[in-house]
Amino acid sequence: MRETEIVVLRLLQDEFPLCPRPFLELACRANRGFCRPRTVYFEVIGPGPRRRPVVARHKVKPVSEKEVIAAMASLVRRGQVRRVAAVLGSVEASADGSTRRVLQELQTGLPLVAEPYREVAKRLGMTEDELLSKIQALRQGGGLRRLTAILGPPALQRQRN
Repeated sequence: MRETEIVVLRLLQDEFPLCPRPFLELACRANRGFCRPRTVYFEVIGPGPRRRPVVARHKVKPVSEKEVIAAMASLVRRGQVRRVAAVLGSVEASADGSTRRVLQELQTGLPLVAEPYREVAKRLGMTEDELLSKIQALRQGGGLRRLTAILGPPALQRQRN
């Protein structure tokens, strides 16, 4: 398993971000040090004393949004993560049709693109802002417990580790 995938798995233990660019938010969290990758590269900062070739300083390679999406796609392809989807709470019987459609779409899983909520909103025929506000209202009302990564079977997790 690549180091970026390990970082993404650690980040997915928390709730999936509810913002227009959630994978960018995950990359920012990784770069702020919550789950910083350990890969180190060297940056040349100039000649050293007595004309030695160079003096180098260690830096941690930052993670980009594109790398987070690629790592997530790799985890899904290998079966370690099934999808990023909603975990439902108690849904009222009086919930309207649009709310039920939103919950069904969220249960099927978010697409692995830079703006997944925009993609889901397009499928539902609403704007991204309307979808995000509806998800927030469902969270506060208890109809949606959390958006999270649905992991693969535990046997597969142990086998790969």
